[in-house]
Amino acid sequence: MKKPIFIAILVVLVVTVASYGVWNGFIADKTCCSGKSCAQEGSYSSKMSFVCEMSCAARDVDPSKVIANSEAKPGDFTQCPVSGVVFSVTESASKISYKGKDYHTCCGTCAGMFAESESDFTANLR
Repeated sequence: MKKPIFIAILVVLVVTVASYGVWNGFIADKTCCSGKSCAQEGSYSSKMSFVCEMSCAARDVDPSKVIANSEAKPGDFTQCPVSGVVFSVTESASKISYKGKDYHTCCGTCAGMFAESESDFTANLR
């Protein structure tokens, strides 16, 4: 009885890991952008790219509507400097400050990651 349960758990684990790898490949290769919002040029957290693509990211955004993060206001679309996803800025959007300028992140987790490791993401600030 224990063997079938073990095999089922193993199959679920393998499928989960494989799909995570596929998503990260799509995000890294930028081939997922048809109908989705994914990371563009830059050095982003692959973990947060995957998570935020599934939760925070705006869908079907015309790239011409995405503006520089430092200029974004509520209602604008911009790119998260941590996850790289395009998202809609809201009044309650998480913010980070760097060198006297405010930037938005798609979620509080990305803001926390930026605070913990600014140097990993500062090149993504636009």
